Amino acid sequence: EQYELFLERSPQHPLAIAGIESCRLAEEWTNNPNEVIVTKIKSINSKQDDFCPAWSDQSYSSIIFTSAREASNGKNTDEWTGQKFSDLYITKCDNKGKWTEPVSIDENNIINTTGNEGAPVTNFRANRLYYTFCPDNEELFCGCKVYVARRDGQNWSDPKELKLSNDSTETLGHPALTSDELTIVFASSRPGGQGGKDLYFATRKSSGSDFGTAINLGQMVNTRGNEMFPSFKNDTTLYFASDGHPGLGGLDIYCVTIKNGIPQSLPVNVGAPLNSSNDDFGILFTPEADSGYFTSNRKGGRGGDDIYKFVVPPVEFTISGVVTDEKT
Repeated sequence: EQYELFLERSPQHPLAIAGIESCRLAEEWTNNPNEVIVTKIKSINSKQDDFCPAWSDQSYSSIIFTSAREASNGKNTDEWTGQKFSDLYITKCDNKGKWTEPVSIDENNIINTTGNEGAPVTNFRANRLYYTFCPDNEELFCGCKVYVARRDGQNWSDPKELKLSNDSTETLGHPALTSDELTIVFASSRPGGQGGKDLYFATRKSSGSDFGTAINLGQMVNTRGNEMFPSFKNDTTLYFASDGHPGLGGLDIYCVTIKNGIPQSLPVNVGAPLNSSNDDFGILFTPEADSGYFTSNRKGGRGGDDIYKFVVPPVEFTISGVVTDEKT
């Protein structure tokens, strides 16, 4: 009713139209959830925000994730969250499926600083880390940027800013890369977008060269709301979070097929139980398996944003009948 009243004042407003559609679809999705099993991971999560997992090795047995837990660097409090500035942590899963106690990604604080580090992604070999860095510097106005660091054994090189903009005041982050590292998708609130944070893509000729001019993914994906936290599955399917498309509430997870940076269809809401009336984002897939991890601040978690595991159970069929030879 409130959306309809708003439309009387502002006819054809896209967010109001999406809101009305959300009201209709939310009940349908909630009453008819997908066959997905979602479980909590108590050993990883803290009472603070824990989000955006990424693979840390080629065996897919350890993950890097963002956390604002008490062990994080810096003494100041982030005014946006009311928590400590976030750092990157790592945890490993043993043969029994138990996760180890998360520890800082680097003991020497080469990557983790007194600012915010988060939303990581690694390359195929897991020896190069891309992540979002937001400095804690009141004297210098500069937005968040994507940084990259190389790993040699247990050590990390000094992170370097990934050149994605010529404007130092622009805020951008949440990198997602194809397996060949030649295409990147990221979120930015730079001027000229559809509204809020938009998703952009850029390409390059080699993993060591600079990316070309970033291009907005367009109105099919971006809305007047926020599109953030992209991730690739099989290089052709892009998953992301949005509060501008019809959804269950807050940020929902969507997927869309991408070819040469062009969306091939409208984004599809992945439905319940992956999505809820709260924020759901930062999805990670286990290669060649119908399982993975995602982030949510839904009720029942340990505190703030938590990391959850999901599994799509295999579909089993029982077939009965008579087999005959066509000749006889």
